[in-house]
Amino acid sequence: MSKITDIIIGITRHLYNWLFYCGLNRNEFKSIANQIYSRNMKMIKTASGLVAALGYIYIIISLFAPVGNVWLYAYISIAGSISLCLSIRFKNNNSRYTLIISHFLLLCVTIYGIILSFLSGHFDSPSTSIIVFLVILPLVIIDRPLRMYFVIIVYATIFLILSKEFKTSDAFLTDLVNTVTCIFLGLVVYTINIRINVRELYHSKQIENMNTGIITSLASTIDAKDHYTSGHSQRVANYSLLIAKKMGKSVEEQRIIYTAGLLHDIGKIRVSESIINKNGRLTNQEFDQIKVHPSSGFHILKNIQSNEQIGYGAKYHHERYDGSGYPNRLEKENIPEIARIIAVADAYDAMASDRSYRKSLSQDIVRSEILKGKGTQFDPDIADIMLDIIDNDIDYNLREKDDQSYNILIVDDDNLSIENAKSILSVLVNTSIISANNENEALSIINNYDIDLIMLDINIKDIDGFSLYKKIIELQDIPTILMTGDKSKDTLKNVRTLGFTDYLTKPLNESITRETVYSILHT
Repeated sequence: MSKITDIIIGITRHLYNWLFYCGLNRNEFKSIANQIYSRNMKMIKTASGLVAALGYIYIIISLFAPVGNVWLYAYISIAGSISLCLSIRFKNNNSRYTLIISHFLLLCVTIYGIILSFLSGHFDSPSTSIIVFLVILPLVIIDRPLRMYFVIIVYATIFLILSKEFKTSDAFLTDLVNTVTCIFLGLVVYTINIRINVRELYHSKQIENMNTGIITSLASTIDAKDHYTSGHSQRVANYSLLIAKKMGKSVEEQRIIYTAGLLHDIGKIRVSESIINKNGRLTNQEFDQIKVHPSSGFHILKNIQSNEQIGYGAKYHHERYDGSGYPNRLEKENIPEIARIIAVADAYDAMASDRSYRKSLSQDIVRSEILKGKGTQFDPDIADIMLDIIDNDIDYNLREKDDQSYNILIVDDDNLSIENAKSILSVLVNTSIISANNENEALSIINNYDIDLIMLDINIKDIDGFSLYKKIIELQDIPTILMTGDKSKDTLKNVRTLGFTDYLTKPLNESITRETVYSILHT
């Protein structure tokens, strides 16, 4: 009986997801809603343009030859023109306006088809025009199937009511058969269209998310080589995006510039950490190694990014507008624009962030340095945009936050283990360690402090680490590392199934523990 119930529930859930979310679940559909609406808007523009163009062409032809009703052509050309204008006007307002415009176009075209059917049918013979429209309509847009099925059936019903009222019984019977057949074909066409397009959009979104995750992880990996520049690549990407928006770049251009900002320092993979983290002034030989990273980044990105602009952002972001930069000493507009944008964003973050040899500079000094570099180090137009951004950032919110700190909670009933973990993590800057020996202490600390990471032993008085973790995630979603000397299959399975962020094997290895904690806190 339970198996039959499960089947019924499964079928009901599948049907619900299909009717309301095109075969995806609610969250999956929401993740690609913008892509669906963008695709629809392009289809509307194309369809509206064709409808308007055909209407105007037939108006012109009808002036010289009796090819039809000129008023009907005028109606459909005006309707197409209105849809086209609306789709251009509201191109960035994806959801609501796209739906309204698309259904406005469908309604106008359907009315045209119904009128044309009656005019061509002479009220005493079956119609064909409306049949064609009922098959074509589902190809125009992607909408929730329940809504689209309803629209098709309503349009067909209106047509059949008019046909029964004004046509002979033979003509109506033929219209009925043709319309029912057409509705079936239309629904099949729409179902296939949805299945192909929505699945393709969803898979594309998944690939895009995966690529974004890989790119972000690469950027974090680069920044992790220098603990004083944590988040540098992310901030440079954000500043580059701000500049691109101010320059009026398209959404696609903004995406490319943002990605280039994230990956501009990827060539530092090839540079020794001892040089990157050196406190004093670099020797000429050491600086030569630093100067290699733009070229290294370019050749790395050539193999993983199809858009060459992203590689240019990495290769040329240390070129100077006056031609004194590296690696190729390019000048002015010979430097790719994407690199000129990143150069300003990179310099801003270098000054507005803490470094191993100094604290972040004041906003006035940063502004004066950008102004001083205008036309020499920086493209003057892009420097002006950055100056405008600085002037609008009255509270200096764009800089790296120098008050950022982290709280780590260690839960273990063995005080020696806690002291050992504290000693290992003591070298991490801006990090406070809080400890608890039992369940009540741990839950009380979580309720009263902002905890950024939990290190949880598997064996605790009166409760095991797995059970305590379940209680913790009911309160807050906090990254948690399980600490255990138990490497059994069941323990590893629980780590995976319960969703622990990571696990460390006891006794703790110093280097592995520090790197694991640092990576979780700064990713």
